[in-house]
Amino acid sequence: EKVQAMPVAAAHETRQNEIVIEKSTGKEFRLGMPCPRLTPAEWQACLDTLNKLEDIRYIIISGSLPADRPPQLWQVLARIARAKKARLIIDSKINAPQALAGLEVFLIKPNLHELAVLAGEEHLLPGAVAAIAQKLIHAGIAETFLVSMGAAGARLITSTADQQIDAPSVDKKSTVGAGDSMLAGLIHYLHAGRPLAEAARYAVACGTAATLFPGTHL
Repeated sequence: EKVQAMPVAAAHETRQNEIVIEKSTGKEFRLGMPCPRLTPAEWQACLDTLNKLEDIRYIIISGSLPADRPPQLWQVLARIARAKKARLIIDSKINAPQALAGLEVFLIKPNLHELAVLAGEEHLLPGAVAAIAQKLIHAGIAETFLVSMGAAGARLITSTADQQIDAPSVDKKSTVGAGDSMLAGLIHYLHAGRPLAEAARYAVACGTAATLFPGTHL
């Protein structure tokens, strides 16, 4: 794919998750393994590698983070983003949203469950998404939320706007990588200078396209 990578060596192997699809029902069973632990030196090596990157416009924190991450990790990443004049985007489970207050996070991309966790709620109905997201925006947690809602598409929410983006109806094979593809599409369009609303629509198209193929065959 000719994607540049800057590997950081670590003592433990990268985790491997398993997803089982029941063909008779189409249900997915996701077996998410815990993240390997990183030593303080390995954490620092990751941050040093990020610091070496020049001329970047977006920093994306994606996937699960180890439980033993540095307590000030969000603040450190926010400082790096400010120093590089890069927009900070988070696509990761956040248990303590107050840690993000005032860090100038550009966008958070949760699903319904992750948004509920972020808001301190056990469950979240789709009708409550906009109010919860705007409450978090006004609390300084992030400027924008792009909430992925599976087959229902996504919701783009800012302090002044709330837009429902419907997903096209397709013959779904698997949802593996759909959220990642959605975020990649968003960044691709934003990087090309397209408006946020247009980028969000393209993001939903990319996420939907990822469901047309089984497993990781994007």
